[in-house]
Amino acid sequence: MLNTKRYLAGMFYMLAATTLDNRDRRKRFNITRLQRVAVSDMLTVPTLPQGALCFLLGAPRSGTTLLSTCLSLNDALFVPEELHVGYTARFQDKIAYAQESAYFRALTTGLYHALELLCGEKDAQYVWYQMWSQDLRLEDQYSYLYHRAAHRILVDKTPRLLYLGQGEQPVLDLMKYEPRFIFLYRHPLSAIRSATMFYRPLLKSVTDMTSSPIINPVNYEEARRFASNPADYSEYVWRSHNRANLSFIKQVPKDRVVWICYEDLVRYPDTQLRKICATLDIPYDPGMTRIETVRKGYSHWGIIKAMWRGKLPVGDPNMLWATDLRSINAGRADAYKAIEHRWEELRPDTRALAYELGYVGPTR
Repeated sequence: MLNTKRYLAGMFYMLAATTLDNRDRRKRFNITRLQRVAVSDMLTVPTLPQGALCFLLGAPRSGTTLLSTCLSLNDALFVPEELHVGYTARFQDKIAYAQESAYFRALTTGLYHALELLCGEKDAQYVWYQMWSQDLRLEDQYSYLYHRAAHRILVDKTPRLLYLGQGEQPVLDLMKYEPRFIFLYRHPLSAIRSATMFYRPLLKSVTDMTSSPIINPVNYEEARRFASNPADYSEYVWRSHNRANLSFIKQVPKDRVVWICYEDLVRYPDTQLRKICATLDIPYDPGMTRIETVRKGYSHWGIIKAMWRGKLPVGDPNMLWATDLRSINAGRADAYKAIEHRWEELRPDTRALAYELGYVGPTR
């Protein structure tokens, strides 16, 4: 039976995303107003130093929100919302890509909110327009954020970055700056079950829509094909994202990649977070496991109001109920055991990929 809270969260997510999407189109691209800014005062962007970037890669519903929350509690790291800047090599190309997508807000809000956090609400519009008018290169966009964040390592958590190769070449072009990569993966049965609960209300009406602010830019046509079976779509998402991430990671020098298994992360958070800090060459902070501090006293309704005002990311429906932000729940490591009998129902290529990641089926 569909969990009522998750269903309502998903429907609210769809409504909020559509409303905020239209609002942000007006706010961020009122060019007549933005042209009043003195264009002659160009942005000066220093060179991006070596090791200033870290990419958090992982399929949707694999724990990337949990891990990024832990990382945000280390003062040596700057962990904004999903930036979605790595799809293209130039800023204007990114905006054109976002304008063509039904989900405009997902592709622009992370960077814009990061600018608001670092520069203030008023200056963020100025910097945004200057990035657009100067058509900043991808490395310059990252470099600006890095230097404004007081030289803290910039962690870009964008699960769809390498999906279908959208951002592979732009990210490969950044390899000269020696970025680090965190590859987070989760047992397919657990991830697929979580994704199914998330996608079910979103896919329910997808056949009646000409475009979807939720499914795009994943693949709207694929969503229509799987609309009658959210579980199959969730399996497709897990398989395609992990395959793309794994293929890319194999091209990266081993000393710049840290592999994190979700089940190990929730069982032994200290050990796994220490491993990440060692790869990033930063000191470990024991407070990184105290994720309950992120809520800062928000009630459920307070979180919803903050989301409507654009002050919290709209991406993970669990943010509404803060179930994942109360503590690190070690019991989630064994979530797949309750549905282990479904292992043989997975497609052969899904099981083959799971074997490659170290997961095996139930023993008879």
